[in-house]
Amino acid sequence: MLELTERSEEYSQEYLAFKQEFDTELNKAADGFVKIGYLLRRAEESNVLETSGYRNVAEFAAAEYGLSKDVVSRYININKRYSEGGYSPVLAERYHGFGMAKLAEMLTLPQAIVDTIPEELSKTEIREIKKEFDEEQGVTDIEIAIEAAGQPEEQREDTLLTKVVRAWLHDIPDDFRRLSSVIYPDYDIDAMMDIIAPDETRVIIVRVPGVGKLMMTCSISASIKIVTMRTGENRQISWEDLCSAASAICARRYPDEGIEDVWARTYDDPYPEEKKEEPKPEPRKKVKNEEKKPAKRKESKVTVAKPVKKEEPKKQYEKPAIVEMHHDPEVLERDAEEVKNAAEADQEESAHQKEGTEEQETYAPASTGYLGYTDNSEYEATLEELRDDMKDLAKYFEQKDYSMAKQTAAVMNTEIESLLKIMEKHNG
Repeated sequence: MLELTERSEEYSQEYLAFKQEFDTELNKAADGFVKIGYLLRRAEESNVLETSGYRNVAEFAAAEYGLSKDVVSRYININKRYSEGGYSPVLAERYHGFGMAKLAEMLTLPQAIVDTIPEELSKTEIREIKKEFDEEQGVTDIEIAIEAAGQPEEQREDTLLTKVVRAWLHDIPDDFRRLSSVIYPDYDIDAMMDIIAPDETRVIIVRVPGVGKLMMTCSISASIKIVTMRTGENRQISWEDLCSAASAICARRYPDEGIEDVWARTYDDPYPEEKKEEPKPEPRKKVKNEEKKPAKRKESKVTVAKPVKKEEPKKQYEKPAIVEMHHDPEVLERDAEEVKNAAEADQEESAHQKEGTEEQETYAPASTGYLGYTDNSEYEATLEELRDDMKDLAKYFEQKDYSMAKQTAAVMNTEIESLLKIMEKHNG
């Protein structure tokens, strides 16, 4: 057992040394990218290429190094975003430790959000933040205004911090339950901090109705940072303020009050049922010389709060009405006669309707298709081509491929002229 423990510590030290060396090389790569961007900017903004025979920096980079125009643009933008002072060959101190992959991933995010991203996050976790940011951009200001108008009157004057905490603890009931357990009877701020940021760093993304998505960065060693994804507005608050706001939301008022009562009092709806965990299987006995398996990946430091769906009340089963049946032979005979007469009347009415329909079809003019003529094939084919080109045009605009968009628009113009000629030919 002692031997296994010593080997485990040896693996740990070896891993830490490896990671430190790897991080150093990644930072060197980031410094290199920043310096390349700086050199390209100098070439773009000065006359250094004047005697080279190249017309611009993009042509120079493509001919000499095989770099595409997009890659050149990315190098330049990296230098603008991450260099010291925004224009130097040196990576800014704030971004040491990120590495090139994460810096490139953050390139399309607004600076206000980048400023709140801790270096402990992985590339995958940063990508999760980008996904939430992109989704929020699809929400219109009108939708936000409608949400704000639908808020309860007593909550409209709440501070932004209170709104954020209320939405976060509603959408993550487990945080509500765990925080509630350490607030009453004693207010244990250290225990609350451990719950909010169990791995010392945690990013919570929550959507506040009437405000939009907010990103709250919680780091044990620093102040809390909150940024509004829609506007970039940001603020810093202390851990004391955050824990105080959480206490006001989920603290019990007396010893016998249960978590369900606190939840109902705060949110005016039933407490969501906790998911029961599946029983864990018995651990296997360790075998000598067993191959060491990689450690299980830690939980993500980015938590996206998703609104808890309210369960619809189950529909009560309605017992069917019991109809009393008559067994008197005279009653049964009378009912059978009435059914027979009704069926004969329905058949006669259907025959009259069919006769009238056939007469109408005899005198009705032939169908004239879409535009007053019988052959729609030419019109439909041209219209279908126009529809396909409209889809392509939308795709090119989304990809910012304006050259193809321009060509597609020209083709669409020709197709529209063809449609007008077809309509003129058949309709005068």
